[in-house]
Amino acid sequence: MKSFLALLVMLITTPAWATFTLVQAKVNSACASSTCTVTVTSTGAGHGIIVGIAMSSNVTISSVSGGGTYTLCGVGCQKGNATTGWTDMAYTTNSTSGATGITITFSAGASGVAFAWEVSSSSTISFDVVGGVLQTTNCTSCTGASLGLTGSNDFIAAIASCGGTCSAVTPYTSDNSFPSGDGQAHALNTGSGTAPTWTQSPTNPIALASVAFKDAGGGGGSTAVGGKPVIF
Repeated sequence: MKSFLALLVMLITTPAWATFTLVQAKVNSACASSTCTVTVTSTGAGHGIIVGIAMSSNVTISSVSGGGTYTLCGVGCQKGNATTGWTDMAYTTNSTSGATGITITFSAGASGVAFAWEVSSSSTISFDVVGGVLQTTNCTSCTGASLGLTGSNDFIAAIASCGGTCSAVTPYTSDNSFPSGDGQAHALNTGSGTAPTWTQSPTNPIALASVAFKDAGGGGGSTAVGGKPVIF
């Protein structure tokens, strides 16, 4: 009887973390002006959307439209130099439904690649943390930003503006097969802020950035057994 009661207590008090689902990851590898639109499957409501850019000249994101009201990542994601190209990111944690294009406006005209991810969650989504690294020394195995996550089950989107040609990333999952030699990747339902490692060739500097979302509700409270409260 005591062991049964102990099991019930464990079931009741175990946190119920929210679960993220990757809805879509899209890219436009032919940006060539002061704006660039990433074509997406019609967005859902209340989702998280992250966008990123890997550009050939020193530009930042001025604004984003389509699918919600966006927050600019700012200096934490603005990394780069003339060898690597430049990165920047933006995000919304509460998307609107029905958008089929996400348009990114840059601080000046530039060419490069624009990325977009959409994620849903079983709870309310909130921003967790951003990080960026400019690796100015040559590397073929290049380490990104280590994130101090405050969530326990995050979604992380990461980009790489590669001085060489990127071809692999661990332990993240690559998206869209390294468009134009740059990187788009994600980590799903993770409590680890361990930095991704990007592989590029030939050896070169690299610019890297990432944004993490978390469950706004925290641990999620007690879990009932069989969908019903337990009564002693």
